[in-house]
Amino acid sequence: MGTRWHVARHIKVLCALVFLSSGLQTAAYSETDAAPVYRLSWDGRSTILTVDISYRATAGKTSFSFVNDIGNSKSIFKKLYHIKVDGGGTFEIDSAKRSIVISHHKAGGHQLHYEVDGNMVIDPKNATIHELFQPIIEPGRLRIKAINFLLKQDSTKAKNIIVEWGQKPPALPYFVSLSPEATLNSTLTVPKADFDNLIFFYGDDLRIKKFKVRGNPYYEIVSARDTINDMETSLQPFFSTFFPRSYDFWQDKKPNTYFLFSAPFYTPGQTVNTGFAAGNHGFVMIYQGKYTLNNTMIVAHETSHKWIGGELRIKDEGERYTWFSEGVNDYITYYLLAGTGMMGKEDFVAEANKNRFEALYKNPVNGLHTDSLAKHFWDGYNYIQISYQRGFLYGFVLDNQIRLAWGGKKTIRDFLIALLAKERADHEGQLTYQDYLNVGAQFLPKRQLMADIEEYMIQGKLYDLSKIKLINGFHFTYHNNIPSLSIDSSVNIKETYKW
Repeated sequence: MGTRWHVARHIKVLCALVFLSSGLQTAAYSETDAAPVYRLSWDGRSTILTVDISYRATAGKTSFSFVNDIGNSKSIFKKLYHIKVDGGGTFEIDSAKRSIVISHHKAGGHQLHYEVDGNMVIDPKNATIHELFQPIIEPGRLRIKAINFLLKQDSTKAKNIIVEWGQKPPALPYFVSLSPEATLNSTLTVPKADFDNLIFFYGDDLRIKKFKVRGNPYYEIVSARDTINDMETSLQPFFSTFFPRSYDFWQDKKPNTYFLFSAPFYTPGQTVNTGFAAGNHGFVMIYQGKYTLNNTMIVAHETSHKWIGGELRIKDEGERYTWFSEGVNDYITYYLLAGTGMMGKEDFVAEANKNRFEALYKNPVNGLHTDSLAKHFWDGYNYIQISYQRGFLYGFVLDNQIRLAWGGKKTIRDFLIALLAKERADHEGQLTYQDYLNVGAQFLPKRQLMADIEEYMIQGKLYDLSKIKLINGFHFTYHNNIPSLSIDSSVNIKETYKW
C-alpha cells in the first residue's frame, strides 16, 4: 500500500443482476481435484469481458467468492451481469460474504458463467478506489486484477487455477504480472497461493521494456496516455541503481522476476499519487501531473515491499504488525534512497519531518491501540497513516540504537538481513513475533525490544524524543510539543546510509 494514499470512506452501490440464458459446454475432468479453468472472452472493443469457469464439485453447495474486500468495495457485484450456472444447479448471491453460492444436484463437472462490466466510472471523489480496485475495460485497453473479476472457488483442493483466452482481442501490447512472457495464446497455470497477485494489462498505449537486474528479468510498463512526462527517463534510475543496490542491501541472490507499471489517472484533477504491490512480483503506480520526488518515494516504498511486507512479514491477523510491514519498510525506503544518492539530505529531513515525525505527533488519532486499526482503517487518512508514521519512527530509533550499541559496526540493515535469513531457513511465508524478538536479541537486549514495541507500537504511546540518543550529527528539537529532526551540515547522508 502506498505511503500517500487517500481512500474514500465508503462506496454505496446497488447490485444490478440480469439473468440470461447462455449455451455452456461441460469440460471433461479426470480427477476430483482438477484445477478450475477460467476462460476469458473479450472482443477488444466493448467494456464487457466474459468469464466461463469450468470446475468440479460434489453434490450440495459450492461457493465462489471475491477473495478480499480490497478498497472497501463491498458491493463489487454491481460489476457482474448475466450470471448463469449449467443445467445442474441453482445459485444465490451472498453480498455480505461477496460470494455466489451454487447448489448442485449431482457431483461432477460444472460451469459458472458471468460477465464483467469494466466501464470506467469518472468519479473524482472516489477515483483512487475506482482506478485501483475496480476492473478497467475500455475499447482497446484493459487493466484488471484477478481478485476483482475472477471469482475463486472456495471448496477446491486444487493447488493451481488455469486461465486461458477464448475469444481474444486484437494483438496489442499485453502483459501478465505472473507470466511476463505470456501472449494471448498462452494458457496460464497460476498457483492458488499467488491468485491475489495476478493482473492483466493490455492496450494500444502500453510500452513494455525488459531489463536485467542482478541477472533477474525486470519489466517496465509505461503508458503513452502520459503526455507530460518522459516516464522511461524518470524511472531509469530505479533499473540502473535502486533495484540493483536493493539486492546488495539485502545480500539477496534469490532469483526473482519483477515488473513496474505506471500510468496516469483516467480521472482528471487528482492530487494523489498512489498504487499497489503485486506481492513480490511487481508494483502498479497511478499518478497525476509532473513526476516529482513524491513519485520516486512511492515507487521506492512499494518496490521495497518485495522484502519487508512481502517475503518478510510478522504473522498476524488484522493490523497488529503493520508498523513493521509498512512503517519500518518506509524507513528502509529512505535508507535506500539516501544510500543510493537518489535523495539528498535536505529532502530526507524535509520529508521525514513533514510526513512522518511531525505528522505522527499532530495526528489526532495517534494514541489509538494498534488492535483497533483494522476496525477503523477505512475511516480516514489519519487512521491509514498511523502504521506508517509509528513504524517509520520506530525504525529510525531502532537503527540509531543498534548503531550506538555496536559502535557503528552494525545497523538496522544487519538485523533485517538476519531476519530474512531466519525466514528463509525456517519458514515458508511469515515470521512469528518471537522470531522477530529472538533475532533482534542478537543486536539489542530482548527486554528493550519488547518494551519499545509494546509501549510505542502496540499501545500507541508517543516517544519523548528529547530523551532518545541519536548518532552524531542527528538531533531532535521540540516546538509546541512537535518534534523536528535536523542533521548537521558536516554529515554526509549518503555515507551515513551506505552499505
